Amino acid sequence: MSKTSEVIKGMLTENTGTHFLDSGGAYGRSWQRNQGRDFENDLETVLSFKYGGISITHNLYHWLNDRVEYSEQMQELFDKFTELPENEDDHWLALMEKFPQWLMDNGYATEIGGIYGDGDPFVHNTYNGEDLLEQVLQFLYMTIEGLPEDEESDIDLRGEYVLLQIHGGCDVRGGYTAPKAFEMLGHSELAMFDNARASIYCLGEHCDNNYYTDDGYHWYHEGACGRGYHQLESWERLNVEDVTEEIGLKLGTDELIMWLKMCDRQAEIYCNTLSHETNAFSFNRWYITTMMVNEEESAKNRFLARMILKFMLGKRVFVVDEDEDKGYCPYCYSELHGSPY
Repeated sequence: MSKTSEVIKGMLTENTGTHFLDSGGAYGRSWQRNQGRDFENDLETVLSFKYGGISITHNLYHWLNDRVEYSEQMQELFDKFTELPENEDDHWLALMEKFPQWLMDNGYATEIGGIYGDGDPFVHNTYNGEDLLEQVLQFLYMTIEGLPEDEESDIDLRGEYVLLQIHGGCDVRGGYTAPKAFEMLGHSELAMFDNARASIYCLGEHCDNNYYTDDGYHWYHEGACGRGYHQLESWERLNVEDVTEEIGLKLGTDELIMWLKMCDRQAEIYCNTLSHETNAFSFNRWYITTMMVNEEESAKNRFLARMILKFMLGKRVFVVDEDEDKGYCPYCYSELHGSPY
């Protein structure tokens, strides 16, 4: 295990305290629930389709390891700063905010700014916006561009850093770990602010459809919207249990998908016979005048006819098995997976 992984694991299991007025006593605080977890073998991202929605949660251990590297040099300087007598009564947040100025005052750097070096260093809390991480982060972000004033110094701190705290408590107003210093790995200065970003993709053969979100609510097909692109949540959602209830037959996910593929092929045949518009209109008229009024037609046949018509009109369905907590691609019906990228 790398030093970075050790530090992150230590933060995730750090005792950040308890209070008899918080509700953590009922179901455990984050640091308590993390005890004994095998972080290395945890899934990177958990995708869920329960309760009629789409939710995705990123594993914090993996998410941080992909973005930052522990900086022993910066940590030593921060510890030196926090141990000064004048700082003994300050809380962590105040110390984080004062640290960049101390670095400059003591000649460790001549220029310290925010993102891309612009503006001032600043503190960010992921709770204050859309967030897909399993726990809240609070961090000071700073970019060091200037070298030490002492030209003979062997210290070169140039780079992007975060002084990071992980919320391990229950109430978000308290229960944060001691800050640890990390340097950004370099793939993007904005990587620490990607906490509401995710994608959903399928591994179906010859299918490369994917969906992207930057807020956890809207899933954009191929990262785009409008002009024929449909968001994943906009397609009709077919829960296996609901279909079973509609047709009055016990149905499994595999069987439902087999039916839908058959309807897909049938819709394609109808559309290829005449023009797309003529077939859709004719089939719709037949569906309404025959299937809907004929009481002898089974609920299964009504359902299949409705699916054929939908596919003829260029619409798709989004199959979900809430009991197994799985979702399936509206185009190829392969199982969907989640990713932080």
